[in-house]
Amino acid sequence: TLEWLYRSYGTIAELVRTLDSQAKSITNPAEKIKLLFSISALWQKEMEQPLRAIKSLETILSLEPRNVEAAQSLIPLYELGQKWSPLAEVLEISLSDAREQEERKELLLRLSSLYEEKLRKPEQAFFSFVQVFKETFSSMDEAKELERLASLSDNWETYVSVLEDSIPRLDSGQVRVDALLRLAEVFRDQLSENDAALTHFRAVQDADPSNRVALDAMEEIY
Repeated sequence: TLEWLYRSYGTIAELVRTLDSQAKSITNPAEKIKLLFSISALWQKEMEQPLRAIKSLETILSLEPRNVEAAQSLIPLYELGQKWSPLAEVLEISLSDAREQEERKELLLRLSSLYEEKLRKPEQAFFSFVQVFKETFSSMDEAKELERLASLSDNWETYVSVLEDSIPRLDSGQVRVDALLRLAEVFRDQLSENDAALTHFRAVQDADPSNRVALDAMEEIY
């Protein structure tokens, strides 16, 4: 009724101010959240000032920290306002609710990119990509990206552990050989673990007896 009156006889700006004042006085969390969503919608759709909607949505998260609807609504607003740390937080909330593999992959890749490029946090970029890799590894392109992030964050031990655990799930024989070979090289070159390197070079040779890279590497270690 109040909204109808302002639409008929007042202005949207007056309506927003009145609803905002009402929201501050409401003690019931569910009612307050419902009104805050209405205020957010008015800022975005009627007032065409999307960044002004952030405050209402953030208030919802302060009342209900895992409110996925509010978190997802904040994603484009934080991107628009270039608020990178809060963006990471709401992406994490959205990720906690995601069940489909493709949705999880998209969110994790966005997080990894955000942590690396905007927040300069290579460690968190690496571990976000680790989750993607564990769920979807099927090509050496993904392994190379994991290795690149491992190099940036100096996480070689985690890299070899994750790659080693993922190899048995591979269907492609060539990708399996390539992954084993790269694993052996990282054990040798980054971790100086020649015994582990030999084990994986032998695994390459078992799968591909003519592989000269593995044969030459084994001869050098011996």
